[in-house]
Amino acid sequence: MKQLWYNDSTSKLLAEEVLAIAQPNGKVACIGCPSVYQAVWKMKPSSICVLLLDNVKQFEHYKENYVFYDYNQPLDLPQEMERAFDIVVVDPPFLTEECLCKTALTTRYIAKDKILLCTG
Repeated sequence: MKQLWYNDSTSKLLAEEVLAIAQPNGKVACIGCPSVYQAVWKMKPSSICVLLLDNVKQFEHYKENYVFYDYNQPLDLPQEMERAFDIVVVDPPFLTEECLCKTALTTRYIAKDKILLCTG
């Protein structure tokens, strides 16, 4: 799978939008967009929780802020993630119908209501 990295200005712009939506004590999930995760992490107040879901195991160093995610198993996630996130930023790894549909299942499962969909 090809990993898409946004440039710094795009990542910062998306992070600002996400943090404006998350509000104090909010929870943010980033599916397949590690550069947005990193920008949110750098800018967030300590009261906001941010989590990266990605299939690249190199991100395991984020420890409790990382969950391995395979879009082929869209609901193979901890139950405590169900409707747990105030905003979910998602950039599916492929723009195929199958990938988009499966990623949408994940997004619906973990999002309370706000979703920011980005595509390369």
